[in-house]
Amino acid sequence: MKTRKIILIAADVLLLAVCIFQWISAAKDSVKNFEFKEEPDELVIEKSNGNFTLVKQGDDWLIGDKKYPANVGSVDSMVSSLKSIRALDKMGKASNEVIAARYDLTETKSINVTVNAGGKTLRKISIGKESSTGTQCYATVDGGDEVYLIAENLLNTFNKTVDDLRSKTVYQVNKDAISAVSNTDAEGNTWTVSCSGTAEDLSWSVSGVDGEVDSNAANDWFKSLATLVTTRWYGDNETPAGVKENTIRITAGTKNITIDIYKIPAAGEAEKDSFYAKCSESPYYFELPSYTLQKYQKNFSDIAK
Repeated sequence: MKTRKIILIAADVLLLAVCIFQWISAAKDSVKNFEFKEEPDELVIEKSNGNFTLVKQGDDWLIGDKKYPANVGSVDSMVSSLKSIRALDKMGKASNEVIAARYDLTETKSINVTVNAGGKTLRKISIGKESSTGTQCYATVDGGDEVYLIAENLLNTFNKTVDDLRSKTVYQVNKDAISAVSNTDAEGNTWTVSCSGTAEDLSWSVSGVDGEVDSNAANDWFKSLATLVTTRWYGDNETPAGVKENTIRITAGTKNITIDIYKIPAAGEAEKDSFYAKCSESPYYFELPSYTLQKYQKNFSDIAK
């Protein structure tokens, strides 16, 4: 190989190496991490269609003035995403109206989140639209004017309503703590199943109806009643127009839980009856889907020998 050709190839390789080095350096310079380590006790979420605040009390998060219990998993996901934000690239200045509009960082479209702990502000972020891939979004961070491409889709995380974030758990008890369950029908007839003893050696009894309990069926039924989750809460001042079907009473340790179940008859032949309930553990009515209803409308024959 001629000397001249070798020199040209070497020069090309050196130039390529320089370009790669510059590209890597530029990429590193464009990435910025925003982090804090403190544990927040308040999130203020401001949107064009309404604002609300999440406040931490003990291990629980509560929503707004009504102090609805929040879904802890959803709020923990919010907090985690705000503790460490990875900005991949700068897209322009939010003070530029064209840039702000391009990335939905205007007053009517952005979601503004403030994170506080002990009265101190840890983070402020304005979230704009998601990227074309749907896995990232655009935002300004901590009051800055720079619009960043964020490595995570924070819009998907924070574009939530109060109902989205509200816990759907009506009550929850230890499944082994339930010692008695009674069912009262619309006419006031009641039957009760009780158990005593250890989990390995339970003794079952029944009152209000003739027959003996199938211990396995009854035990499975008791355990299925340990948690009640709804699909939807009714509004604070909303009282559905239904007819009471039955009442379930559950004794679990020191707790005595009452669930009143109501039916709204179908409006037409093509529709189905719908059901809702009211529990002593909450002041609000809630929807009761059919797969949950089955647990609360048992006949004694379902658990009898």
